[in-house]
Amino acid sequence: FDRIVGRGLDYWADPFHRQPGSINTNDGGRGLYWNDPDGHSLEIITRPYGSGV
Repeated sequence: FDRIVGRGLDYWADPFHRQPGSINTNDGGRGLYWNDPDGHSLEIITRPYGSGV
């Protein structure tokens, strides 16, 4: 996350890019989406889907 922010990249809390500059807390973890240089959407999550609250 620090590298994404440090490079000034846009990021979103959701895969549809409706929540800019936010991090989601799904399943009790944290996650975000950003685009790679080719425009592909990438994701970081700290807890597997379905593992949390």
